[in-house]
Amino acid sequence: MNEKLKKLIQYSSHAGAFLALPAGLHGQVIYHNIDPDSVFSNDGHVDIDFNADGMNDLTITEYYYYDLTFWTDYTMAWWGDFSVQISNFSGVISNVSYPSSYGAMNLIEGFSINSAANWNTLDLIKLIHFSSYDSFIYAFNYDNWKGLNKYIGVKFLIGSDTHYGWVRLGISSNGSVEGVKSYSLAVQDFAYEATADVPLLISNPTASVAEHVFISDVYENENASDFRVQFDNAAYESTVSAYRIFLCPYTYAHPTPPSLAFLETLPPERYMEVEAIGTPTYDVVLPATMTDINGAPVLGNYPHYYRALIVSMADGVMVSQNNVSLPSNTIYTKLTAVPSPYGLSIDKPGSNCDITDFQVSFHKAGDESYISEYRVYILNDDHDIIAENDPSYYVSVVPDGSLTYTVTPDVNTLIFEDTVPILFQNYYTEIMTVGDSIHASVASFESSRYTSTYYGSTIGIEVELYCEQYDHTPVISLVDFTKTPADIRVQFNGPTKMSGVGQYRIYIVPEEDIPNFTPEIAEHVPWISYTKIGDPEPYLDTVLSAELLDINGHTIALDKRYAVMIGLFESSAPQKIAISLPSETFSFLSDESNIPLPYSYIYDNELYVISDINLPYMLNLYNMAGEKVFTYEITSPITIIDLSDLPKGLYIIKGTTADEMPATKIFVGHAGY
Repeated sequence: MNEKLKKLIQYSSHAGAFLALPAGLHGQVIYHNIDPDSVFSNDGHVDIDFNADGMNDLTITEYYYYDLTFWTDYTMAWWGDFSVQISNFSGVISNVSYPSSYGAMNLIEGFSINSAANWNTLDLIKLIHFSSYDSFIYAFNYDNWKGLNKYIGVKFLIGSDTHYGWVRLGISSNGSVEGVKSYSLAVQDFAYEATADVPLLISNPTASVAEHVFISDVYENENASDFRVQFDNAAYESTVSAYRIFLCPYTYAHPTPPSLAFLETLPPERYMEVEAIGTPTYDVVLPATMTDINGAPVLGNYPHYYRALIVSMADGVMVSQNNVSLPSNTIYTKLTAVPSPYGLSIDKPGSNCDITDFQVSFHKAGDESYISEYRVYILNDDHDIIAENDPSYYVSVVPDGSLTYTVTPDVNTLIFEDTVPILFQNYYTEIMTVGDSIHASVASFESSRYTSTYYGSTIGIEVELYCEQYDHTPVISLVDFTKTPADIRVQFNGPTKMSGVGQYRIYIVPEEDIPNFTPEIAEHVPWISYTKIGDPEPYLDTVLSAELLDINGHTIALDKRYAVMIGLFESSAPQKIAISLPSETFSFLSDESNIPLPYSYIYDNELYVISDINLPYMLNLYNMAGEKVFTYEITSPITIIDLSDLPKGLYIIKGTTADEMPATKIFVGHAGY
């Protein structure tokens, strides 16, 4: 423990608040700060109850008397008598050079209050007394109490036990009152030794210090943000308002830390301040703009030594003086690179059509004692290596001594810019090896692809994301009643990047064939049984041809159920195929009375109403509270109603002329459906 802290013992902002003693100490000082100071004049007084037992142990009184006096020559003048008196005590340390009734000694810090002192036990003792006439002091009994931060030493009884204490006060000139010289009294703070018969050293309390200060190099920004400072909180953190962290250049020629007095003069850009919040351990990275204690930039691009010092800032209530910690370890800022792993490979054993399909393997770096972690990235082949510190983009592997590491990314692991892997795109792996910030601080990078020095081409190990089932569903809607595929509108969200997709093929698949419609079957469906979209955009929106046959080459039959499925064909050879999920099933009904009227769907906040019988009729729209929003007359087979002015939410539509028209639920505000 810091030697200054050993001397501090313990202070409390409330007189009488007993706290546990640190190990090895033989006393317990209870301290009380009078905040603001008790300042008074002209018959004011303050009572001191050292141990808060309800009994005054000491009374300090300023007594002032003045009167108008006539002299024998019939002149008149103001006459005054001023004194500061202390009473209600067992003893006050007295100055032997003064008469006993005036002898309260003026003490300074470092004085030991103990049984050997010159104790005065009169009932009343004056610190200062003078008589004044017409603003002229003609009799001064004691004249050494005019400055602040002076102390009186006292002893008092708790029960039958003797305890020692001190009071800090000051007496200063207050000008003249009614022409007579006056002074004011300020009582600032007091303390006592809670252990009976134990001497008390007068000491202005200091803040408790931070312990176990440690500095490490965690980044490579070549400024103060390279450094991480960790420390344990002060033993008595209630005395601390904040910690100020300083960076001190260290050389063998000047190994002595700077003084507290010097550190207290430094401007804010030369330290980092951390609020004292009760955390057992503080762990901070310094700000990039911070300089060292001399105002020089923090340098990391050539060998340099630094240590950290922490000043505990006094809380101003319990203690009034700051304190400084012991220096931290010395850090060496030379940039040292960590070793790299080798034998990187990437494979795709999975079939989930997401990042978990990939598997990365590599052999450990030669000396893992300098390594804190390996960061394994999956990257699009359009991008070069990145030093991305967001853990969402990599899998962290902590070295454990294994000869070979095998890593499968979590489903939530992201890919730089792509976010998730994209169908038919090539991906490779990069590994960033992060140093321990003590022996090595420069990260190394290793890639599963590299550039040939002879031809300049990029070669190496990459793998393509491919899955037979593309986990997206086409959305279909009816736009007419021809009872042919021309009635069907198909909407579909494809990959966000289409560089790997050469074409879409749209198939009508009988319901019984859906489970067995594989890429192998899709590849051999004749051209008359699919709609081809070449050079497609990511978002597909099209109406099918009336002549389109189902995948078996048959005309679409009435009353038979079908689904739409989409094949995504790779642009390069050998051409791979992925098949979408099936749409909702549909059928063209032979019995028109079975067609629900109105048949409707919504797209881009427009309601499409298709009706080929029972025209005209009224269509009502209700909100989910059952309130009618509006009524619209349907007069034609296809009606488009703009709903963009309606609040987003669910609504119910219902025709008014036919009981067989079912209520239909629609959602407004979801563009594209």
